[in-house]
Amino acid sequence: MNEYDIEAEGTETPTPASGTPSLPFDIITFLLGIWRRRMIIIVATVASVAAAYVASMALSTREYASTPLLLYDPPTLDDEADSASQLSLNTLVDLFKTRQNLEAVRKKLELEAKVKAIGYSTTIDLRRKTTLLEIRTRWNDAEEAAAIANSIYE
Repeated sequence: MNEYDIEAEGTETPTPASGTPSLPFDIITFLLGIWRRRMIIIVATVASVAAAYVASMALSTREYASTPLLLYDPPTLDDEADSASQLSLNTLVDLFKTRQNLEAVRKKLELEAKVKAIGYSTTIDLRRKTTLLEIRTRWNDAEEAAAIANSIYE
């Protein structure tokens, strides 16, 4: 053995598989680099938020909602047996959004929207343990939203 072999035996070089995980960069240097570029990061963040706001306002439309409440008057014994008021409450809720009813609303208000669009924008809920019907319509015009909601239950 020569002296180089003895030196090589005493020193161990760490190998990547030695079990000590390490990052491919120094974390302190990374944080200092971010700190040095903080003004660029702040300006870029503010500019991107402003651009996103401008784009969202330019590409989106406002949405208005109208919510009339109807109180269902249960039929009495004196009413005729074949009248429409003899229907159950859940049947009436389902009848509000039939294709024929939505088509009549579209024709009455002379809307250019499709019947499916009117159906998607309108929800009809029965409040729990009450006889209140809530018709919610969301539309891009406040007057049209109110007109659609009011003409659906007519």
